[in-house]
Amino acid sequence: MEFSEEDRIKQIMMQPMMSNGTIPQPKPGPNYTCHRCGERGHFIKFCPTNGNPNYDQTSRRSKRPSGIPTTFLQVVHSVDDKEKDSLLELSSGQYARRVEDHEDFKQAMKKNVKKIPDELTCKTCHNAPRLAVMTRCCNYSFCFECISPLLISGQYQCPCCHAQKQNVHSLIPNERIRDIVIAIQNGTFKPYDSNLIS
Repeated sequence: MEFSEEDRIKQIMMQPMMSNGTIPQPKPGPNYTCHRCGERGHFIKFCPTNGNPNYDQTSRRSKRPSGIPTTFLQVVHSVDDKEKDSLLELSSGQYARRVEDHEDFKQAMKKNVKKIPDELTCKTCHNAPRLAVMTRCCNYSFCFECISPLLISGQYQCPCCHAQKQNVHSLIPNERIRDIVIAIQNGTFKPYDSNLIS
């Protein structure tokens, strides 16, 4: 005798999930901590504090040290409940405090600094030009923020060749220098890139 699909669905819905009618509770891993009560041994779905309106769940949230190298973390062995909010919880279940090592940070920053050739730097601040512009008189490149106050201040004179009657409206955007500086900062610049150097 063949049952219709509706009869089969009704038959399935009438059966209990297990022989005793309960859902088995899976066991979490040894390092899992419930995100509601902060205790181990159960998932948040099966937390004993579920349904308790008096339980404050926000005080038990712990932060993970994502993106922080382990050399910048110091494990704390004895932890108070008040102190847990300011600590980071490691994957092992231990708590750690962030320790700053200024010397390592300075060395890492030195490695990330990109060297820009002198011919590409701003002639007033000697850094990579921000919004590179050049003057019509000598074709030197400057940061717009560096050259515009000099030309507006009433001098109307180029800081390099000292040509008179220069103004902000006569500055030319230097797209080539802007592209090269961006490529150097991104690490994609090749010294003999035919697209950028013409």
